[in-house]
Amino acid sequence: MIEILYALSRLNPLTNYYSRLVDFIRQDDNIVPVQGKLYTLNCIRKLKYFDEFELFDGLINHEDWRIRAEAARTLCYYNFNSEAEVLSYLRLLKDKNPNVSRVAGASVKDMKIASTLRSVLEKEILQGIDNRLFTDNTSGETFISLCSFFPNKIPQLIERVDSKIQKSFINSALKYSLSDAKWIFTYLLNQLSTAGEMELLHIVPAMLDIQDSLKTDKDYNKLIISFLQSEYASTISITADELDSIFIADNKSILQQIIIEQIFKFQNNPEYIESILSLVNMSKKISSSLFTTTLEYLKLSNLSSLKNYANYNLGLIVKEEKTIERLDTIIDAAFNYKGAKVLTNKGNFELIFLPSMAPVSVGNFVILSLQQYFANVLFHRVVPNFVIQTGDRSGTGWGGPGYEIISEYSPLEFRRGFVGMASAGKDTEGSQWFVMHSYFPHLNGRYTVFGEIINGMEVVDKIDQGDIILSIELR
Repeated sequence: MIEILYALSRLNPLTNYYSRLVDFIRQDDNIVPVQGKLYTLNCIRKLKYFDEFELFDGLINHEDWRIRAEAARTLCYYNFNSEAEVLSYLRLLKDKNPNVSRVAGASVKDMKIASTLRSVLEKEILQGIDNRLFTDNTSGETFISLCSFFPNKIPQLIERVDSKIQKSFINSALKYSLSDAKWIFTYLLNQLSTAGEMELLHIVPAMLDIQDSLKTDKDYNKLIISFLQSEYASTISITADELDSIFIADNKSILQQIIIEQIFKFQNNPEYIESILSLVNMSKKISSSLFTTTLEYLKLSNLSSLKNYANYNLGLIVKEEKTIERLDTIIDAAFNYKGAKVLTNKGNFELIFLPSMAPVSVGNFVILSLQQYFANVLFHRVVPNFVIQTGDRSGTGWGGPGYEIISEYSPLEFRRGFVGMASAGKDTEGSQWFVMHSYFPHLNGRYTVFGEIINGMEVVDKIDQGDIILSIELR
């Protein structure tokens, strides 16, 4: 049954199955286990419809936080017609698990709520933020949702919460106020003088959201072009991916020059693989000849992944095999330790290594741990009921150790508690790794499994985005 429910969750909305799906939710956990109910809630969520208020309490108070998180994503599509119903859902904002409350905060914007009840929503959310009743991430996500209901009040709302919410969330909320592009431009510009790469992760997308309104503004265009000339991989990639066709057409000459310069500069640096591919994709929008030129540059890269990408798109059969440097050292390290204890600000969890399936990944993890590489590194990505991800010292999600290792696909499945290597494609793994909250078969055979949590999953479940690894002890 679980396999069938997972398969259904991967399909388009299943309108005709709504009643049957709700029946699965009503079943005891012994009949339809938690994993099955998670997939079922996923199916219902895609319908953007939920009409079973009597199920609210059971889902919101379920003992498994993953059910509560999926409920937050699903129950928001109920047609809320009374204050009691609204307040019932908003209880999720104070859930004891930070991932549940954060998901609920982000899902508030999808609530189907009568216009007469929006004042109730505003009051509850602002009281929660003012009185610090929510986690920092929950406050931020809930504020973004609130702004979606009150786009004309965004400047006043920002003024009220400015000292209580991280700028990253405020900047993300600006997309609901695009009619005042000049105000947004000025607001963001004031942040740039002290912004580092982490801050730019949220400033740049907000700037790009207003490109349609400011396409004739010379200062704005100059700033966007400077983003493409950045030394930060994340800034380059985000900008190249989000530039619209009008901006590209109006600035074709300078963009062509920047693409060539940046690819030539970073083509041998594995931390810029995604940025380079974003620039290459942008070159397609300029001309086929420029696209071909960028591919010819990539053929000269020292990185096998970029060489193979270039050869494939040039129609060449040549395939560059990935070489493994320091192989003896890596293999020795892989079998010298049985596992590791990960100490975090939320508590500790332990994993065992699986070197017979992924010796290079295990050995690389051990070597980096011995170098204290992971000390004070953020969990920069947490997708509730999916994964927690870490291993990037920059905290942006674009960073790595300065080299690539190989992918080690195996028959092992990505079930709850399994540990895998993050990548930007085959043979691009480095230092980023993740732990599964639940079972997601679509990852099987596409990512490397190198470990499994044997103790402390309750700590993994409490990790919130922005939490940190204090240190790693090898065992």
